[in-house]
Amino acid sequence: MAASIAWIDRPLVEYFRTLAPSVKEVFQVITSFGKSTAYLVVAALLALGFGLAARQQEDGARRRWLGVNAARAAFVFVTVGGAGLAGDILKPFFGRARPLLWMNEHIFGFTWHGAHWAYWSFPSGHTITIVALAAALAQVERRGRPFYIAAALLVAASRVVLTEHYLSDVMAGAFIACLACWAARAGFARAGIALSDSP
Repeated sequence: MAASIAWIDRPLVEYFRTLAPSVKEVFQVITSFGKSTAYLVVAALLALGFGLAARQQEDGARRRWLGVNAARAAFVFVTVGGAGLAGDILKPFFGRARPLLWMNEHIFGFTWHGAHWAYWSFPSGHTITIVALAAALAQVERRGRPFYIAAALLVAASRVVLTEHYLSDVMAGAFIACLACWAARAGFARAGIALSDSP
């Protein structure tokens, strides 16, 4: 991240600021998958639905299957929500100027008191969301790992391509998301909550 801040961030912004509008339109669609609301709502509803169904199920195997799926959905919710909350707390603390300020006013760096969205560049919230989602899904449904990784890379790259964030912002977001997933996994394990129906 330090190397990116020093040598890569600004050249990348200068390169992508002249990108063709047609290419930017494609990445605008891709970047929309970095918003957390839909993921959190779906995960919460699935956790609640599976949990209620498990309580009403008399068959032991079926109840366990429903319970595990409730735990998986809850795990996704906790990972994405926890990572997003951490990012929201850190953004104003770091107070990093967004690429827009570099392009228009040559303002670059951290103010350590960002009171406005234009100074909430570090870390990237969209990257936090999509990497947290990918990491959580990779824990509960491993067969889809290549797809999760590809989706996370695309959305993360879109933030740089659209000059909404610097590369180092994206790197920080990915790190926070992976850390949140690790913490959630450790918390679920400590609580004895199974994320798999196999021994």
